[in-house]
Amino acid sequence: MPVRKRGDVFYLELPRWDAVPLVPWPDLTSALKLTPVELLDAGRDVIAVYGSEEEVRSLEPDMAQLLALGHRGFIATARGHQHDCVSRFFCPSFGLGVDEDPATGSAHCAIAPLWAQRLGKSVLRAYQASGAGGELMCEVRDHSVVIGASAALQARRLVSVP
Repeated sequence: MPVRKRGDVFYLELPRWDAVPLVPWPDLTSALKLTPVELLDAGRDVIAVYGSEEEVRSLEPDMAQLLALGHRGFIATARGHQHDCVSRFFCPSFGLGVDEDPATGSAHCAIAPLWAQRLGKSVLRAYQASGAGGELMCEVRDHSVVIGASAALQARRLVSVP
């Protein structure tokens, strides 16, 4: 999957994941500390749909409880005010030293088709409302999602130990 650049935006085409309804999951609701209006199974991840952007932004889940549920990741999403949708991606199972990924392209493989269907459009502006935050452009196709975002290169100093 080659990355394409147009202006300051990088685009990547990824597989589309369509979510299906999930039965109520009290342990997940407890871990998220805020009851979603809907739960969906997106294969690798679980999607919790909330009624407002403010609910998604205010989440402070219990990461130990999420980790104990044994799923790869947990996506919280809602319709946005200035964007078509907002989301957060909780991933305590990754072992990255952080429990929330700041901008997650793979999560939008499931979020974009969900909101595209609900909003009746194939091109969406999405915002991942993590601490760092990130805006993504998503084009939903029959079998894929094209995700575009601006990126900043970061240099990290490598230190060698004698």
